[in-house]
Amino acid sequence: MVSFFSRCHPLFFFSKLSLITIFSIYLVILAGIFVRVTGSGMGCPDWPKCYGLIIPPTSINQLTWFPNQDYSKGQMIIKEVENETILLKARTAFKSSNTWTYNNWIEIKNNEKNYFKHNYADFSSFKTWVEYLNRCLGAISGILIFMLALTSLFFRKIPSYLFGVSGILIFLSLVQYLLGRNVVYSVLESQKISLHFFVALIFIPLLLFIFYKSSDLLNRNIPNQSERKKVHISKKPSNYFSKINTYLDRYFFYILYFSLFLSLIQMFFGTQVRGHVEQDISTALKSLELIFHRFLVPIIIILNIFLFFGLNSFREKACNYKFYIEKNSIVIIILSLLFSGSYMYVFEIPSELKPKWSTLIHAYSSVLLFSVYVSLVLKKFIYK
Repeated sequence: MVSFFSRCHPLFFFSKLSLITIFSIYLVILAGIFVRVTGSGMGCPDWPKCYGLIIPPTSINQLTWFPNQDYSKGQMIIKEVENETILLKARTAFKSSNTWTYNNWIEIKNNEKNYFKHNYADFSSFKTWVEYLNRCLGAISGILIFMLALTSLFFRKIPSYLFGVSGILIFLSLVQYLLGRNVVYSVLESQKISLHFFVALIFIPLLLFIFYKSSDLLNRNIPNQSERKKVHISKKPSNYFSKINTYLDRYFFYILYFSLFLSLIQMFFGTQVRGHVEQDISTALKSLELIFHRFLVPIIIILNIFLFFGLNSFREKACNYKFYIEKNSIVIIILSLLFSGSYMYVFEIPSELKPKWSTLIHAYSSVLLFSVYVSLVLKKFIYK
């Protein structure tokens, strides 16, 4: 009966939908990092279509001019004109004649500064499809967020404040789409990419709040499930460890809040270092951002050691909720950050090799660590 009630309850559907949306956002962030490290951001030189097509091209033949062929408005071709290979866009829908003319075509170009950043006539099917799949994942996450808002609007048993949070997510989705468009038309300006990344991070605490809160409300509505079982742990009769546990209990959340703040600062410096690597890798090792980025590493390690042991001593009281996932994740994520960061610093950047897979692991690990901190903070206030 309890199982049937939980499956029919609107909060059950809303909770599961929010969980799926969370995973979609993590996929979008992973895809976005992959786009940056592979240099695929300009794989589609226009937005929201790709080379003026709904389905992007897979070969250069689809971007080649042919006589007596129908072209749609905005469709693009790459053609050699007067010994120069250029990208052109159709002014309007038309059918090409037997001979080439500039009629009905607009050359796609930016100012001279952006010409050094991207060659519009350079086509790579890999980069094009990487960028296109990133956009598709973003669109899917947007649809899921819209479904969250509709679900919270039509079901009365879902509190209105959850609809309010869903509304904020819809607004952020629109902001992200506009930022993505701006990133493309700025030819991957580093500061705009960083802004795009940090706005994506805002989705994580909002979606985790929706998931935890809806799960908590669902448990309270299911018979015989309203009270959580408290985990009672026998403490060792050691005065030394007892004092340590007392201090960890007292200052645990202060350390957690400070760690959350430092993780944002560290990610900011990391995005700036990546910008230096993309622009001029020879100056990356001398940048102030890298110096500050490395300076914060031992501080973050020490804080996470305190958090790890704090979760052991604090779990008996902490919101009566198990923190096994967060506790184990801290160890794995910190090791991942250390190894990937050290590998980049020692082997790749000094040899002027632009890091790819190491950057992907390092950047995504930082996102996961931020998520662990947010999860712990939310559990403190939601699971009481």
